[in-house]
Amino acid sequence: MSLEEYDMKKVALLLAGILLLFGTIIGSGVGFYFYSKYKNTEKVLSASKSLVSENPDELLAKVGKLIKLPAGEIPQIAIISDLSPLKNNAFFANAKVGDRLLIFNNAKKAILYDPVENKIVEVGPLIIPTPTAATSSASITPPGRIIFRGVTPTYNPISITPAESP
Repeated sequence: MSLEEYDMKKVALLLAGILLLFGTIIGSGVGFYFYSKYKNTEKVLSASKSLVSENPDELLAKVGKLIKLPAGEIPQIAIISDLSPLKNNAFFANAKVGDRLLIFNNAKKAILYDPVENKIVEVGPLIIPTPTAATSSASITPPGRIIFRGVTPTYNPISITPAESP
């Protein structure tokens, strides 16, 4: 068959139909990809809103049913948001993202709580480094302030650095 035997209008319509079909398939795929990203972002946003709206009294009541809490002290509460800076510390060995860290400064106690499983993960002493004469003034932490990396403060915000494991 020669080229003259083909009806060019029919060939053009066929090619246009094929291109339209491929465009529809690709457009649907891209649309589904961005829709799934949107739903994932919406889920993360709603989870973060629930963390912000979490009542510290409810958290203390839940933890208080599992372990005796220091009396007369309101803890500073933080949410574990990144495990990489905490990996070298034995206290955070079993920690997961989303766990709560309750810090009782007066009682010198730290409690790691898993709200998903409703379990105490770890309890340990709170070690606050005291500045020595050998430390420079630039590295001294103000009294009563601790620096933790990998922890997102929620209530009574602080920064915290876990003590090095022995």
